[in-house]
Amino acid sequence: MRTIITRAGVAAMILSASVVFTCLAAEPRVQRPFETLLPWSLPRGEWEAGTGLVARHDASPPFHADQPSVRRDEWRLSVLDAAVGLGSGGEARIQFGLQQFSEDGGLEKTGIEDARLTFSWQVPLERWGAAAHLVVKLPTADNDERLGTDETDIFILGSAGRILARWGSAAQMGFGIL
Repeated sequence: MRTIITRAGVAAMILSASVVFTCLAAEPRVQRPFETLLPWSLPRGEWEAGTGLVARHDASPPFHADQPSVRRDEWRLSVLDAAVGLGSGGEARIQFGLQQFSEDGGLEKTGIEDARLTFSWQVPLERWGAAAHLVVKLPTADNDERLGTDETDIFILGSAGRILARWGSAAQMGFGIL
């Protein structure tokens, strides 16, 4: 139970930071700001689920660099964000949601997001958390509607962090095959 409470506390800190600092996110980026995959896996058989809302004003469309001057207001609602511990440091996660945007020039669309499957393996370290992650983005959203890319993307990431008595920190680094 301590693992879930600790992860929830770290997730709340990340969510709070994303609300305050979303406007400071660097462009271009592949994923939304402050969505760091945590380096701590759930124990075998334990699971967690969550939901969330991200809203951005005057942002660039994330995958449509052919029109860099286009700006949009958008919101994204995580309908499904669930993980299960697989044992031996393994974890599987699925993420899926809805999105809506309004771009300069009057284009407005609402629809589903591309789904993401994440497989994580926690590296056994004594004082720090570290994990390797494989993320597969499935093309469930329509590219013609500017909601997705119509392509499967693969990301290979590593994350590291540390939890102290009342707070923790985590960071990730990796690359994507788009």
